[in-house]
Amino acid sequence: MVGDLWLAWNEVGLVSVGWVRGDEPPHEHAKVVKRIPASYGRAFRDYDQGKAVDPADLPADLRQGTAFQRKVWAALRTIPRGRVRTYASVGRLIDNPRAMRAIGMANNANPLTIVVPCHRVVAAGMQLGGYGGGVERKKQLLQLEGVVVDGDTLRPGQLALFE
Repeated sequence: MVGDLWLAWNEVGLVSVGWVRGDEPPHEHAKVVKRIPASYGRAFRDYDQGKAVDPADLPADLRQGTAFQRKVWAALRTIPRGRVRTYASVGRLIDNPRAMRAIGMANNANPLTIVVPCHRVVAAGMQLGGYGGGVERKKQLLQLEGVVVDGDTLRPGQLALFE
């Protein structure tokens, strides 16, 4: 369900995770290896199978990006699996409640798909909103985590998902 991912890591943790698109390597100077650390592979496989695993718990090296982006990405990693937040509520988490558009831009620059769970951020009115991997993939990820999505809207009975 998750699809094919490529991973890049260092001694601190994951530095980049993205969707495989075509036959091109993810980075021009990347060394392509087929064998990844078992803990990463197991976590993504278990997540893909719907097991109660949260890739946001994996070690990550988030030194890239601006200070604002790092602040947003850290806040996103606190959103529990199977829960969502609005852009406004993420703004409140980072003490910048009116930064919804900037939060969306930080989400779009997210180097760690699924590990920094920007798919858990939805628009006001329980609308799915955008997603760099495509709205259909966002819907699939949320459903994998147990969120019920009807069309492009979260089901109204899920108000408890919002905090």
